[in-house]
Amino acid sequence: MKEQLKIGIVGSGNVAFQLTNALISCGIQPHLCFARNPISGNEFSQTFGIPLVPSVHALKGLDLIITCVSDDALEDLLPKLSGLCPVASTSGTVDVLSLKHQHALGVFYPLQTFTKNKTVDFSKVPIFLEASTAAFNETLSEIAHKLSQTVVQMDATQRKKLHIAAVFINNFTNHLLDLMQTYTNEQGIDFKWLQPLLDETIRKAIEGKAFTMQTGPAKRNDQATIQAHEAQLEEPLLSIYRTMTTSIQQRFHTND
Repeated sequence: MKEQLKIGIVGSGNVAFQLTNALISCGIQPHLCFARNPISGNEFSQTFGIPLVPSVHALKGLDLIITCVSDDALEDLLPKLSGLCPVASTSGTVDVLSLKHQHALGVFYPLQTFTKNKTVDFSKVPIFLEASTAAFNETLSEIAHKLSQTVVQMDATQRKKLHIAAVFINNFTNHLLDLMQTYTNEQGIDFKWLQPLLDETIRKAIEGKAFTMQTGPAKRNDQATIQAHEAQLEEPLLSIYRTMTTSIQQRFHTND
């Protein structure tokens, strides 16, 4: 890899902010940036001191473009960018290598939830790579190893499965927490009282096997408690409660 790669960042959202912050922290300073949203683009440019260009065509001749944009934009955007220089996408779901390209295409997928103003320890973020050429893969790998302790080669098929798992682990879990914050607030319960329970639940699942750690009325098939809970719930919590209860019962009581 060159001592000083000329890197362009396309996008100005959460992923772009956190990835760029990590790159700069490791001594890799992007040269140019482009964003479809001029307001967030200017904020991004000013935050990191990276010149904002008015068109993607101004990125021509760079050593690498990293795209941090929505998946919906990639099918149209990546073939255009690959006419300018090698391009890597941060998407976890799009089969990037199936798209038309002139220069090399690749994937640089950091598996984490990102928010713009919350710093992430990138050394603990797994990065998943795929590339259309061995040389480009080596370039992405060298960058990834500067950022993270965990760098994995993974094709699109497995990456899509990984992304499904990530949606369950992060998006669905966060949604349940959101619903419970609302519920406890409405019921006059301090949500912080549940933090030790949440911490212990996650700790046990990570250190052991979640299946063996399962507890609760559905696991015990405690119908009296289940019915009492259902009688107190309204939608959408009632439907979610029943769905989760049924799933747990099927997991543990299929042959009862």
